Amino acid sequence: MDNTIVVAVTNDLTYDQRMIKTCTFLSQHYPRVLLLGRQLPGSIPLSDAPYQQKRWRLLFTKGPLFYVEYNLRLWLFLLQHKPSHVVSVDTDTLLACGIYKWLYRSKVTLFFDAHEYFSQVPELIGRKKIQWIWEKIATAFIPLADKAYTVGPMLSDIFTVQYKKKFEVVMNAPLFKDFSMSHDGHIPPNPDKEKCIIYQGALNEGRGIEHMIKAMDALRKESLSFHIVGDGPMKSKLENMIREMDLSSTVKLLGYMKPEDLQSYSKGAYLSLNVSENKGWSYYYSLNNKFFDYIHAGVPSLLNDFPEYVALNHIYDVGILCEASPSSLAHAVKTILLDNDRYRCLKNNCLYAAKKLSWQNEMVTLQRIYGGS
Repeated sequence: MDNTIVVAVTNDLTYDQRMIKTCTFLSQHYPRVLLLGRQLPGSIPLSDAPYQQKRWRLLFTKGPLFYVEYNLRLWLFLLQHKPSHVVSVDTDTLLACGIYKWLYRSKVTLFFDAHEYFSQVPELIGRKKIQWIWEKIATAFIPLADKAYTVGPMLSDIFTVQYKKKFEVVMNAPLFKDFSMSHDGHIPPNPDKEKCIIYQGALNEGRGIEHMIKAMDALRKESLSFHIVGDGPMKSKLENMIREMDLSSTVKLLGYMKPEDLQSYSKGAYLSLNVSENKGWSYYYSLNNKFFDYIHAGVPSLLNDFPEYVALNHIYDVGILCEASPSSLAHAVKTILLDNDRYRCLKNNCLYAAKKLSWQNEMVTLQRIYGGS
């Protein structure tokens, strides 16, 4: 076997901050790390990294044929190169990685990194046959993994019971970097100018973006703007909403930004949006990148009232819990606009939380997972 660790994902590698951090960590412990993904029509050139990167241009870009083609391509690649270590990222890469592990057994170490409850994502809710297929793949191959981990404690508990495989927790926290602080040790408040609410991430159904746009209609008298950083299937729908509601001057669709540019941009925001709809267990038990990114940017959040966020907000108090509805979001924004002391407290809490919820701390768990392989 080739002493290589191959990490397989189905995205185009560019904006996957979790995998960038993970592969950077792995490159410090393995002689060769290769991150595999796919090339999309709109993919930008890859940035330099301390690990190798490879993207396949596939015939199909979505649907069942995409997953079949990707896993066949991945399986043939693994058979040809025979890496000694394989990381399957989410269930959509598990078929190829699992069969490869089954073929070579003790000669191959398989890691499984679950970023979400794959069979319970909104796109699959109500599609019983498709959900059944993904669950069969997960049930067949997750138990073969030598080590498994996921993004939050509650998903860890669920997966450990469901698949009879111990799941560790590696949260999606960024590397901690000190904020710019004022002389008295407190994070300075935003200046008295138009205040920006920011959303960063994929433009998918159920992410609360539509509700926030509607809330902006109720907040017209406030000096506010809403900046949406990202791209995805809902882009055209959101553009139409903004135009029809005559909100083009206050709601901006900014497209993707590179991670290093995004954090700098986010630091100028007044509030951040992380309020998804309950469209299945994957969202309900989520603990996503943006929650931590907002904290590290020093920006309080409009925050999901879902279990993981409630639990962490109880400890760190970095956001305002609200529901995914225009009225709840508008009420939360108006409340914080009227309470400068509360706002300043939330910003200062972000500094404390960022030190605790950091990639430096998560790497301790990664070291235990990969160091013991």
